[in-house]
Amino acid sequence: MIRYFTQNKINVSIDTFRWYLLILFCIIYILRGVKGRNNLSSTDRATQKYTDFTETEIEVYLIGFKQLVTGGAYSIELNENRTENVDFMEDYDLTVEKAKRILLSLEVLDFCYAVDNVKPQFAHEQLYIFCKEFDLDNRGDMEKVDIYIKSNITNTRRGNRLFVVSFHKRNNPISFCFK
Repeated sequence: MIRYFTQNKINVSIDTFRWYLLILFCIIYILRGVKGRNNLSSTDRATQKYTDFTETEIEVYLIGFKQLVTGGAYSIELNENRTENVDFMEDYDLTVEKAKRILLSLEVLDFCYAVDNVKPQFAHEQLYIFCKEFDLDNRGDMEKVDIYIKSNITNTRRGNRLFVVSFHKRNNPISFCFK
């Protein structure tokens, strides 16, 4: 078992340390969800971009994000409402494993901003937007592609789950929070 040592010589396993970070993330997530909210319905509310995160907050988010991907508790939305995701996966012949590698390669510097979820039943949630440059095979030609990734970690009856709502080629200019 790998151990993590603090200055006070306290032994904590890496897994325990990661769970502490995930709990910390959840607390920050809940507090951020409350901050800046108003009572307007989601259809009346303008989409606001949140960029007032620290690198540590995004690193904690990514720890939880990557644990869920590694543990298989995630999904990339590939339904009739997400045709852009489906087309992207097909155009670049992306397998589940290749998509998983892309998700696991996300870093703090890839973070752009967060937005409120505009769906009324999920109005209490924030979606985190990342943009990752990745070399992809486009019908035999290697191409550098900026991949737009919009994600949400939510608590379900079966525990935390990661939903990747958007996973496609970036369509519009984007700014990064920490670059």
